[in-house]
Amino acid sequence: MLKTFSTYKLLAKKATYIDKVEDWVDWALEMLEYGYEAEHLYILAGLRSPIERPYLEEVIFKTLKELNLHKISDVEAVNGYAYLLISEAFNEKNSYETTLKELKELHERFDMYKGLQDFYLLYWALEDLKETDVQWYWKGADAGNILNEIKRVFLEWRRTYIKQNQLPISMLPF
Repeated sequence: MLKTFSTYKLLAKKATYIDKVEDWVDWALEMLEYGYEAEHLYILAGLRSPIERPYLEEVIFKTLKELNLHKISDVEAVNGYAYLLISEAFNEKNSYETTLKELKELHERFDMYKGLQDFYLLYWALEDLKETDVQWYWKGADAGNILNEIKRVFLEWRRTYIKQNQLPISMLPF
């Protein structure tokens, strides 16, 4: 089964405890539009707030199991979502600064996950360089090259992700 990038986004939200009923309903509707079918996917698409969290969790679990998505780990989901964010920056849907901030927040929400640590450090280097000429987070970065460093790290992280996950060309958003 092809894993959509919106799936990674939502599973990353779930892994960091910021998912909402509306997120799951929107995702279920999108999956139905893509032609996916499962009994609990239809149920999930029809849910409305307020809803008790234990019931929502049960429907989510059954939906993911029916779609064979229950085996995606939290780390896979977070990395997939990070890949999506970086892809959007390269496609100019989001600025590099906005993307970097979201990656920094994802790093913090996911227990300071080491796989996103460079983004955290680059974010704080950039913030310092907005205020002063000195930063202590990223070796060699200064006001004149920080944007190029961010792009370089994004590109390097993206290449590593593609290689490690052996993504087919059809799954690459750019």
